[in-house]
Amino acid sequence: MGVRLTQSFVRVAAEFVRAPDIDHWGYRLVRNANQTSAVVYPMLAKMVALHWVSEFREDPATITESRPPRRYYRLTELGRDELVGKLRAAQADPRFASVGLEWL
Repeated sequence: MGVRLTQSFVRVAAEFVRAPDIDHWGYRLVRNANQTSAVVYPMLAKMVALHWVSEFREDPATITESRPPRRYYRLTELGRDELVGKLRAAQADPRFASVGLEWL
């Protein structure tokens, strides 16, 4: 099961690698990567299947706002290695110059 290097993938992967130690949730990834939910959620499902990220639901008892529980995604060690490798490949590819991977 391979992952193609696309603008969408690179943007979402960059969000995980930029902040590897925090728990991300779907809507924030959609917003920060400037992608649609129709693109991001299937990508997250694939990353979970590849064991690049783990997922878990927020405990409803800990929510102080009026909203449903979030599904969080956490970068795994395997995921960090894989995503950094893919981002390095993207960094060397002129198609991804506009993504801004200079920080990598």
